[in-house]
Amino acid sequence: MRRSFLLSFTHSLTLNAHSLPIVPSPSLILRRSIIMPASDGLAPPMASQTEKDIVKSYGGWTAFCLAYGCRPWDSESNDEAKAILKSMAREEDRAAAGHGR
Repeated sequence: MRRSFLLSFTHSLTLNAHSLPIVPSPSLILRRSIIMPASDGLAPPMASQTEKDIVKSYGGWTAFCLAYGCRPWDSESNDEAKAILKSMAREEDRAAAGHGR
């Protein structure tokens, strides 16, 4: 009797293709996720609001670093990314002030 109960119970748990839930792709889940990558915590202090805005436009420090071929978990690479960011912020501030070339 016990075996027949388990068989009927497990049989009722079987799913067919029409009863499966629709699950979004992993990339969609990651884009909507509010969890920040651990390497975002390694971002150096931002000196200006322009720097903060640039990093935010990339989706965070990790994404900014990776976009320019830098590794945010490596201190030398992190310094290089900070130099790129400073240069970008300086150019953006010049353009905003009307002094761009």
